[in-house]
Amino acid sequence: LRNAQFQANEGTFTVNGALQNLVPFLFGKKNLNVVADVESDKVLLDKWLAMGGEGSGEQSASVNINLDVNTDLITYDKLKGEGFTGNITMIEDRISLQNIRCRTMGGSVWANAKFVMRDQGDFEVSGKVKAVDVPTVFASFRNFDQNVVMSDQIEGTLTSDFRLRGKLNNKLEPKASSLAGRSSIQIANGRLHNLAVFDELIDYIRENKMADLFFKKHLEDLRSRLADIRFDDLKNELVISNNMVSIPSMEIRSSALDLNMEGTHSLDDNIDYHMDFLFKRLKMQEEVYTEFGKITDDNTGMRIFVHMYGTSSDPTVELDRERKAANRREKIKEEEEQVKALLQQEFGLFKKDTTLHLKETPREEAEFLILDDDDTLEDPGDLNKPERERPRRNKERINRFYERWLKQEETEKEQEAEIEIEAG
Repeated sequence: LRNAQFQANEGTFTVNGALQNLVPFLFGKKNLNVVADVESDKVLLDKWLAMGGEGSGEQSASVNINLDVNTDLITYDKLKGEGFTGNITMIEDRISLQNIRCRTMGGSVWANAKFVMRDQGDFEVSGKVKAVDVPTVFASFRNFDQNVVMSDQIEGTLTSDFRLRGKLNNKLEPKASSLAGRSSIQIANGRLHNLAVFDELIDYIRENKMADLFFKKHLEDLRSRLADIRFDDLKNELVISNNMVSIPSMEIRSSALDLNMEGTHSLDDNIDYHMDFLFKRLKMQEEVYTEFGKITDDNTGMRIFVHMYGTSSDPTVELDRERKAANRREKIKEEEEQVKALLQQEFGLFKKDTTLHLKETPREEAEFLILDDDDTLEDPGDLNKPERERPRRNKERINRFYERWLKQEETEKEQEAEIEIEAG
């Protein structure tokens, strides 16, 4: 074939290549083998796949193809790709896509894939997505069949490496229960706005009499901040297995609230999220300055633990007492380790325990010092005099230990205050 042209399914195609066994194939005696370069202005995959049926019938002869494809536009459902290039190989019911590249959703995609096109057939897809527009992704995939975050409520660009495998059903669609894979994601210049789930969180806090008593002056301010959240960069790795998407623990730093989050989201829309944040963040998020300068946030203080579960369309939000208790136990264990580390350093106890490391509180250097007229500095005395006799070694150890202990006690008083907030 040289520059053979034809039209099919609204597209115009130009083919250069070779056909093998064409006549025997027409009589159903041999498979047709096609090796060709194909160029097209448009490929509507929905229409081409509809011509193939469900892949369950037996044929006396089939078509084997090896095509290098270049098309201006390719579509499938709401997905659109431009500048599509790649190699497509089909031998009987096996399809292989190699080095597929196209521009889509404001960014670009590169992928390899293999499919066994029959009921219970295996498939595997891997690739990279670079700087695609998140709202377009949500719209193209019909908001992933959920209504917590819609395409008009999210912004940002997504970059991801992914690998996914599973099985197909009798309609040649992926079976959700068979999916397994992982994906590293990075969202830049992100924004979430007008999410009903954040209103439900504020309403829950307001219904809690103790929490409302402490923060009633700040809840509406927090509600307005949560109505429009912006974050610069969000990174994580999602794991898909056993009908579940697992979200490992990650820190989300945003314009409204800095929080830690982890959880699971099943493919049949059940959610189980755990979040925690500093209680003082309900009152303050921006930097605070006083007459003495900027207040440095040391990320200590009481933490609020929240559990969100149920379905994404009707979630339940409540305080997470189990996570709070686990956090308390972890703090106690950490304090015990610090006491042992002090005793090891000062008195040589627990020498065999190589896991002990003293956690030093970072010290900040003053930028400048202003002395009033009445301020004086202590006279260091005659520096030429011989050094005083050192005190006894044990007394010196005890003094150092006592000073560090007092310093640690002062630091711990500023750290998380574990109090129970009981619903009225």
